[in-house]
Amino acid sequence: MVLWVELLTKQFNANQEACEWFLTHMSQVPWWPVQVLIQCPNQMVRQMFQRLVIHVIQRLRLSHSSLYLKIETNEEGKEEIGNASCVTRFIKSLIMLMESSAKAHMRNLSEFFGLLYDFSRMGEEEALFLLRINIIRNVADFYLGHKTQDCIDTGSDNDDNSSDEALSVDKTRPASLDKMIALVASLVERSRGPDLRLHLSSRDYNAIAGGKGFPFLYQQIKDNINPHQTRHLIHALCRFDDRLANQIISMLFTAVTKHTELCGPFFKLLTLLTENSVGPSGMPCFSQLVLQRVWDAAEYCPQSALDWLAVQAPRNKIAHSWILQSAEQWVEPFLLAHNNSRVRNAAAYLLVCLVPSQSFRANYRVSSHHKLMLHGQQKEFTGDAQIIAHNILSLLLRLLRQARNYTEIGSHGTAKLTAYFTLMTYLMVSKTEKLMLGPHIRALWDLFHPRLSEPGVPAHHNKQALLAFWHHATTDCPENAQIVVNCPEITRNIAFNYIL
Repeated sequence: MVLWVELLTKQFNANQEACEWFLTHMSQVPWWPVQVLIQCPNQMVRQMFQRLVIHVIQRLRLSHSSLYLKIETNEEGKEEIGNASCVTRFIKSLIMLMESSAKAHMRNLSEFFGLLYDFSRMGEEEALFLLRINIIRNVADFYLGHKTQDCIDTGSDNDDNSSDEALSVDKTRPASLDKMIALVASLVERSRGPDLRLHLSSRDYNAIAGGKGFPFLYQQIKDNINPHQTRHLIHALCRFDDRLANQIISMLFTAVTKHTELCGPFFKLLTLLTENSVGPSGMPCFSQLVLQRVWDAAEYCPQSALDWLAVQAPRNKIAHSWILQSAEQWVEPFLLAHNNSRVRNAAAYLLVCLVPSQSFRANYRVSSHHKLMLHGQQKEFTGDAQIIAHNILSLLLRLLRQARNYTEIGSHGTAKLTAYFTLMTYLMVSKTEKLMLGPHIRALWDLFHPRLSEPGVPAHHNKQALLAFWHHATTDCPENAQIVVNCPEITRNIAFNYIL
């Protein structure tokens, strides 16, 4: 095959008429594109054929590019574009193959769409030609045509294309369609005019940004096809269009709440959309659009939402500030009240991620106090890390009285407060933090006795976590020990409690 391609390349380099015959013949009799570019299971063969065709098109570009956009009248008196050059006739024949031969060979289409993508990047004439023949609409119809139909209503007003949303049941990501998304994203941005607005046809625009629930965007995100190019596509669509950006973010969160077990690709895209806080002019602030909906999503998939916020907190200033400012509203429901231990652990780790110290985040493990000690804490906080850590610890200490609501074993079990006390233990890295417990020691005792001290439970994890925390806060801190000694209520009961 390699020798055959090299031989053809030499012949095509020597004879332009041979190049024209090659493309004309394939546009009329598409046997080669079907057999080699689409149906051939050998990827190397498909890649060599793709490179051969691109080489031929590049050889003809100098003499044919001026014909790409030429409009001719057919026998029926209708104007048509793309018939004046063998190059554009061949490209149009490839697009027609999407409707007939390509759907049955989805896994082999990387080179097929790679060829169209490479052609679109050759110059302005190529991109404009593809936009004129509404290739985006063809691609969207091809992609959604083989999907099971399912509908999510996000309240979108873009209902010109009322096709229902498609919901894939494929377990494997169709990687062969990566170049398909790159092609669409590239062409959308290339359609932007001097006025910085998109100049897509209504057919192309409605195919990707219309329909109930934005079926094309939703499906490619769910299939996890080329998320980076999906990000570029959404950025291109939403630039100077805050309303559309708001609707697309609503669609993403509607999908998260409907498919909680399959929300990973949607949170991944949310991460990509919020990565760059500074973009080109007219770009909406996706961080703000996303953050105002996160807690609504957390009602349906709390662990995924908290894990996503934990990733955002150290690297997104807007997210960090918003999470910290809203801590009063979310810490108790997720760290103390939630019935799922993974959610409570995720909430604890989110608070750790708010502290701007990489070593502090890296050493944290949601486990027992003793295991935490093995990881080795830093000696003390400095600068912003100290201010934020103290704010978090202060909030947690104020929750000691509310924590009494989660001690009843029949309703809450014996481990609901372990993540809470483990986190406070980890935050007390020096005597400075331990002294913050002083005003709250009586609240700590009221939580301990009699709610945690008296129940005869063989393995009371809440009691163990509280005592480990109390011991850690008193070690090398005689001030806290003195407060305990000076409290008659504690001294009168603690010895009796321990002896029995």
